[in-house]
Amino acid sequence: MEKRELNKKGQNLTIGAVILIVLGVVVLVMLVIGFTKGWSFLFGKFDVLPGSDLETIAQACKIAGEANLMIDFCAFKKLNDGNWVNCEDDRFDKTLDGADSGITCDKKWDDFCKDEVSAAGKEVNSNKCLTAAEAGKDTTCEGKGGTWKENCQGAPLQEIESDITVDVSDTPPNNGDKKCCVAAPPTTG
Repeated sequence: MEKRELNKKGQNLTIGAVILIVLGVVVLVMLVIGFTKGWSFLFGKFDVLPGSDLETIAQACKIAGEANLMIDFCAFKKLNDGNWVNCEDDRFDKTLDGADSGITCDKKWDDFCKDEVSAAGKEVNSNKCLTAAEAGKDTTCEGKGGTWKENCQGAPLQEIESDITVDVSDTPPNNGDKKCCVAAPPTTG
């Protein structure tokens, strides 16, 4: 009787090689999508990546300011959190460092709120947009009958219940550590 040996060609593909082939295909697909749809299509969904959002916009503002590109400098850009900024935002002052060449934007943040931002509570250049009902009213802490307090953590219970910081349009004054707006406790009579 004659013994036949089995043909072992093609059986030397290890698990490691299969994993490398699959990873290679995934990387190739990501490269194709990145070059055709743009890298923000792939990586714009992740807020934890460095260099996204404000830092990227700050660098774009510096370039637009140095080149005197008024449209790019004044255009409002949407952040990942749903808020909006343009290069006039105070947070970009240090990055710009005079590179804006005296550009003045026609559309200010409050006009952009009225015209473009439909959701109340969203911010444009760190300023809270108002609802149509609030537009004619004084929505500052003082305008709503409140006062700025150092903190709400140690306040008496009735003051904690009347913390209206999220409802006011202004920010705490820079003097001291005033961090929350507290409405006057309701009077009982």
